Amino acid sequence: MKRLVGLMLLGLLGWMEPAKPGYGANPPGLDAIRPRTGGQLYAQRMATLQAGALYSQITPSTFLEQWQTAWHQPTHEDWQNLLAQEAAMMAVRQGHRPLTVLVGDSLCLWLPPDHLPDDRLWLNQSISGETTGQVLRRITYFANVRPTDIYIMAGVNDLKNGVEPDVIVSNMELIVQWLKVQHPQARVVVLSILPTRLPSISNQTLEQVNQQMAIAVRQRGGHFMDLQPAFRDHEGSLRVDLTTDGIHLNPLGYSLFATYLAKP
Repeated sequence: MKRLVGLMLLGLLGWMEPAKPGYGANPPGLDAIRPRTGGQLYAQRMATLQAGALYSQITPSTFLEQWQTAWHQPTHEDWQNLLAQEAAMMAVRQGHRPLTVLVGDSLCLWLPPDHLPDDRLWLNQSISGETTGQVLRRITYFANVRPTDIYIMAGVNDLKNGVEPDVIVSNMELIVQWLKVQHPQARVVVLSILPTRLPSISNQTLEQVNQQMAIAVRQRGGHFMDLQPAFRDHEGSLRVDLTTDGIHLNPLGYSLFATYLAKP
């Protein structure tokens, strides 16, 4: 009984304290206790879902008891099921509030919700390691929500896996085309693939893909937002002060990322 009461109180606290925007070099909550592994993040989001709360509205350490000692390594199917359930809950709970949907790979998955503006709801439909082809196959998961904006970032895993640029561009074009039909009221924004510091991904190829995607996306009625100038150094690689490993972002990188998601 005590455990149940504690779970309910934590859920209420998550609803009472909305996420705060985090802009600049020192975003709020930078030192907060938060999930650090995929298993921990999955456990936290599952606990949030089971408590009837929205992940975008909890504080970083919410449901600490449930996720801090998480040992289960979620599968790709586990993540797909979780995202489908979160989208279904959002469809019921959204009401008349504006909603922004994020769709992508690990770069979007790990975007801290407390870095995001609290003037709207957020639904993160991202899975680590996914390619544009995998994203394309699951965008129907959130078909029943009513977003005002949809941001998509994918493609870096395609490049890591040797997928041809034409395939990446074609997949992204199909994603935009489908979303424009599925959510005619929404602004669909494709974010450029971020630069990396990986030797296996040439800056020239990455820039080529971004340029081709920009043309294809706009032809389909979508918007293209180029993040390259803000994230690359003088050599065209990901700025070393924004990354943990040459591809993923650190807190400073996510703080910069969040400023672009707040732009009209």
